[in-house]
Amino acid sequence: MIRTFDSRTPWGSNNDINSIAIKLLLFIIWPFGALLLSLRSIGSRSSYVILFLFSVLLCWHMTPYNTLQYDDFLGILDRFNETNISFAHLCNDIKKYFTFQHDAPKDIYESALICFVKAFTKNYHVFFFIASVPVALSQLACLRRLTSDVRFLNGTIVGLALVMMFIFPRDIITVQNPRFVTGFWLCCLGSLIFYCDKSRFRGLLLLCLGPLCHSGLLLYLILFVLFILIPKKIRVLELLALLSIPFLFFEANLMEAINVEILPSGLQIWANKYLSDEAYSRFILDEGRSGFWWVQAFFETIVKLSYVIMTIQLIRSRKDVENNEEANLLYPFYLFIFIIVSLIQFIPVLGFRYFWFVRIFCLFVWFKAFGFTKRRILYLLVFGCSFLMLQRYGYILGGALSVTTPPDLFITPLPYLIFSCL
Repeated sequence: MIRTFDSRTPWGSNNDINSIAIKLLLFIIWPFGALLLSLRSIGSRSSYVILFLFSVLLCWHMTPYNTLQYDDFLGILDRFNETNISFAHLCNDIKKYFTFQHDAPKDIYESALICFVKAFTKNYHVFFFIASVPVALSQLACLRRLTSDVRFLNGTIVGLALVMMFIFPRDIITVQNPRFVTGFWLCCLGSLIFYCDKSRFRGLLLLCLGPLCHSGLLLYLILFVLFILIPKKIRVLELLALLSIPFLFFEANLMEAINVEILPSGLQIWANKYLSDEAYSRFILDEGRSGFWWVQAFFETIVKLSYVIMTIQLIRSRKDVENNEEANLLYPFYLFIFIIVSLIQFIPVLGFRYFWFVRIFCLFVWFKAFGFTKRRILYLLVFGCSFLMLQRYGYILGGALSVTTPPDLFITPLPYLIFSCL
């Protein structure tokens, strides 16, 4: 069994101080140009510095740009402007939360962040800037386990494809609504630390922070602890994973055309709420973006098929999994999450959100097991995500980027981008 990543020397030989100086200088002159330059050597320390700086700069520069399109950013912005939380009130909410009182808040991260920021400024740019820091740090800490792998190919199309597909499920733009994305990446990082680094305390600590950020992540914590306690029979997990594959395609989106009265009474209220508000605010209610719903459905099916094929490849080539220490350590938990997520796809919002965990862990285990030896399936995944990426990043289609980010971010120097938001 080999280990292809060492957290003690994650940067390999790409630790040239001159490279850091050049990229930082370019970042001041043209931040987006520095980002493009960093993609050529994305596994280096200097590139990670630029990736972090550009991530927080993007969130700092978030501004309502296209208010004709719905986006969570607009709702969070209104909530920040309208909410005033004193320190005493926050402490009382925290007490209610940990003592499980009936009127306790669902989670406390957003309230704490608003309270902290408004203690010294009412500038919402500061709110999104601070919110971006834990997301960027956690996200990049997970990503470096791939880019600092000895088999990662810097400056190649296949290398960029891997990075893109690893980040895309919850990219830095999702700080537009920071609660879930913060908890999500903390849980991802905590899971990798727990299994791959065998650091139980640090991993569980990060996992426990997840539900504090978003109540929906309490289930993930429960599942994680449950898996620690149950026997790990690989053959059984592999068989159940294969049997659960058909359920993966019963996604929440399909329930728009289904009478939700078939659900238990408790779930009916939940389903109606999310189908009419959060879950479909961007895809169903905002039909002006694309009338050809089947196009999106086709590409989403390709994406799911790609992850299914990757999972089958892992099951069929268990020797490759066992040959890599990190893949072997995370593989049983990945199978468990794949099974659970497949079975909850019919639950509105929850199934959709938890599929992001499958996407992150599947790509991680797959790369650790195979490297780039099975790159065709990676290109299929990129193809499947192409339309979704065009939707998300395309200004013409009214994606999230078009609502939150004025185009001047990509052409103007750093001083302007900073001072224009003060």
